[in-house]
Amino acid sequence: VLWVAPMPLRAQKVVWVVWKTVNAWACADVLLFVLLIAVFQLGLFAQEIVGDKCSLLDLLLQQYTPYKTCFDVKMNLEPGAWVLFSSLAATVLAAVLIRRE
Repeated sequence: VLWVAPMPLRAQKVVWVVWKTVNAWACADVLLFVLLIAVFQLGLFAQEIVGDKCSLLDLLLQQYTPYKTCFDVKMNLEPGAWVLFSSLAATVLAAVLIRRE
C-alpha cells in the first residue's frame, strides 16, 4: 500500500505504524525457530523431565517386553513440513526485504 497508493505523509506514517504493529504480532520467524528446535530437542527435553523415575520399570520392561524404556518421545518431519518451513522462511525474508529503508 505504501508503494502503490498515493497518500499524504501523515497517512503514510499511520499505515507504517499499523504495518509494524501487525508485523510484530505475526511471529512467523518465532514459529519457524520453535518448530525446528522442537524437532531436534523434544526427546532430550522429555528425558530430562522424566530423569531416573522410570528406572525400575525400565528394568522390568527390558526383561519382559521388546521396549527399552517406559517413556519416549519421537518427533518426525513429514514431507509437508518442508513446505511449511520454506513458506515461513520466504515470509520472513520478504518482510526483511520490504522493511529495508
